[in-house]
Amino acid sequence: MIAADIGIDGASQDARVTIEKHQSARRPIRERRKSRSQAASAAIALEAEITSLRRRMEDAFVRCESLTSDDVMTVSRILDDKINDYMRMMQKN
Repeated sequence: MIAADIGIDGASQDARVTIEKHQSARRPIRERRKSRSQAASAAIALEAEITSLRRRMEDAFVRCESLTSDDVMTVSRILDDKINDYMRMMQKN
């Protein structure tokens, strides 16, 4: 047994209280996994949105027959923002 568990003196009592406070301050594993799962879900949703925007941009190009048309440029800017968001998200993880 550890001295902190059997409470031999005041110092061991203090050690036990400190350990208990530290353990209660840590997040449970389930919560950490949940946040990782949420991050993964957000990344997957962002990937789907990026794919959709790419298709919209391609369709706009075919329709307008110009890479510099207003429709293509608008979707392209939105797509750039989403790709930047995705890259920032990946750097955090």
